[in-house]
Amino acid sequence: MAMKAGSNSGSTKRANERTSPALSVAKRNRPKPAAPNLAAAKPSGANPPKKNPPGEQPANAKTAPAAGTSRRPDSSGSMLAIAIIGALAVSLVVALPTVPIVLLGMIPTAVAAFVERGPQKTAAICVAGLNFAGVAPFVAVLWKGPNTLYHSIAILSDAYSWLAMYGAASLGWLLCLALPPIAASILKIVSAQQIADLHAQQAKLREEWGIGSARKNP
Repeated sequence: MAMKAGSNSGSTKRANERTSPALSVAKRNRPKPAAPNLAAAKPSGANPPKKNPPGEQPANAKTAPAAGTSRRPDSSGSMLAIAIIGALAVSLVVALPTVPIVLLGMIPTAVAAFVERGPQKTAAICVAGLNFAGVAPFVAVLWKGPNTLYHSIAILSDAYSWLAMYGAASLGWLLCLALPPIAASILKIVSAQQIADLHAQQAKLREEWGIGSARKNP
């Protein structure tokens, strides 16, 4: 019986050895299972929003403007234009002969206001003052005389009237161009004098406290 059992075990081992190469080849040729497609499992929409830390707003959130910082359109220019148009309309009704002298005589002021790009309009103010000073005498002559449109045209037809009005405006331009360099040079001289006085006071203080002698004789 023992010999039969040993012969049976030997035969089974040989059978296993014969079939093991076939099993290994079959295992190698067996197709591997496909990996699960995680991208397909995700929803077709956008990625889930990231959690922001507390106190931080999301990137696509629209911040509301702070109180008091809303920009309002500057209505000063429109109000000035409305005021000028209203004054012209009233002048056309009340003082029609004065309008041509003022409009044509104040052209240099309008040019100065248009040419100057700064917010302060210093040149326009300077030119306007002297230009009006040149126009005012002819308006006074018109008001003292017959004060008619014919008399106004007669004043404008005189070349000396144009020379007086535009000459005063050119004097305003001259002052506007010449005064800043003169003022700068005066301020420079005053600053140099102040620096010299401060240096003199500094030298006097050094002499009183003996700072200079201590440095010379250590």
